[in-house]
Amino acid sequence: MPQPRYLQIVQQLRDRIQNGEYPPNTRIPTENELSVSMGVSRPTVRQALNLLEQEGRLTRVKGSGTYVTEPKIQHESTRFVIGYQEESRERHNHLHTSVLALQKEKPGKLAAKKHWVLPRGNA
Repeated sequence: MPQPRYLQIVQQLRDRIQNGEYPPNTRIPTENELSVSMGVSRPTVRQALNLLEQEGRLTRVKGSGTYVTEPKIQHESTRFVIGYQEESRERHNHLHTSVLALQKEKPGKLAAKKHWVLPRGNA
């Protein structure tokens, strides 16, 4: 299945940021300019810019434009700090949660001791 057009634009803009075509702290072209140059509608460009803003790659200044942010320094050993949800979003995976079972259980002695809960009858 082909990738949605706005995600293709996101990747193109990421590439332009990474290769220095859009360096940090510089204004990128307007939504109108990007929509004309990429041959897509303005809402499609806006959707792409929103995602890049959520990722922290762009920042919008009302009345001034959209700017490339400074890259965040991140060492591979601290990547776990981002969390599974953020990492999945970067890879364009959609997460969902399903409750498979819901039941009540009494804690065992070890669990009860660890959480300062005494099983009934042992008080």
